[in-house]
Amino acid sequence: MRDDVRSYGDITGISPENYEKIKDSIPYPQVRYADGKLHLDHEGKYIDVEGFLDELVQLMDEDGWGEVDFLDHLGQEMVRYRLRRGGWKAERRPFSAIGTAEMRGL
Repeated sequence: MRDDVRSYGDITGISPENYEKIKDSIPYPQVRYADGKLHLDHEGKYIDVEGFLDELVQLMDEDGWGEVDFLDHLGQEMVRYRLRRGGWKAERRPFSAIGTAEMRGL
């Protein structure tokens, strides 16, 4: 049986102090943090990515940025989250668009 979702991403501009503040609320089971960079990975049941991102972007350094991809296998949709300090933007595409020029431009 296929997992419900797959999500992964990399975020830069997280200080060690701010990582300590957020680490217990990270919904991703696989997390690596080093040198101000946070790598997230999950494959399994649905997780609340947007609630976590709301919290995370408030703790990013001024020049911090990142991208998180969320593939919803049940809904056949991919969401790419682009993060900057203080906010994020989501771009949604159907699975049928994966691999197209439109997706490469995201």
